[in-house]
Amino acid sequence: GAVEVEVRRIERPRFETAVGSVQPIRETSVASKLLARVLEVNLTAGQRVKENDILVRLDDSDLIARLRQAESSRDAAQARLDRASADLQRAQSLRSNGSIPQADLDAAQAEFGSAQADLARNLQAIEEGKIILDYATIRAPFDGIVVDKRVDVGDTVTPGQVIVSIYDPTRMQLVASVRESLASRLAVGQQVTARLDSLDHECDATISEVVPEAATGSRSFSVKVVGPCPPGIYSGIFGRLILPLDSEQLTVIPQAAVRRVGQLTMVD
Repeated sequence: GAVEVEVRRIERPRFETAVGSVQPIRETSVASKLLARVLEVNLTAGQRVKENDILVRLDDSDLIARLRQAESSRDAAQARLDRASADLQRAQSLRSNGSIPQADLDAAQAEFGSAQADLARNLQAIEEGKIILDYATIRAPFDGIVVDKRVDVGDTVTPGQVIVSIYDPTRMQLVASVRESLASRLAVGQQVTARLDSLDHECDATISEVVPEAATGSRSFSVKVVGPCPPGIYSGIFGRLILPLDSEQLTVIPQAAVRRVGQLTMVD
């Protein structure tokens, strides 16, 4: 006897996967501001560093000598100003009772002004010397992980030369390549699913950026998402975005109504 079964039409969401990799949101390259020899290197690739940790020390002997010289000049300029100040007071007193001509008072005032300017120049030179001396000690700009170090002890670095790159492991993003027609459906702030296979981690992530890829002729977009970082995440780890497509219409019947006859799957 025939058994009646219900045939249903259902709607099921469809998804497409886009592959990409984890990249830091905050990464910086620390460069030298001096022409100097490297004396000390306290870092290795992959090392965690704290903000203000000393990463590299450059040879600062010339800078210290220059600063000491500026301090000596400052002391001499201060002595000159003290003398000029005393001379000016005396000249003002003598001029008031007519003991010296106006020209002598003018000369004392000119010397006092010149001594003041000389001391100000020397104080400025000392401040600049301290700032430049500070450049010889290269510190971590924030808590992070060293990507790569590019100098060794004994190397000579030049102004602008990158010494080390650091990224912040607490602020990462998954960047995936998405075809144009699918990317056009995505919007900043939208929630999508992100998966990191090697960490067996899946989470809801938020789209932070959708930008055309720079590759010439590419019809793809770079889609960046952010979300809570799992333990063990690192730059370069493989990941995928699970992006929603239009839902599909399916006709379904109960499993019991399906029978196999040899190689055929049949339904009455």
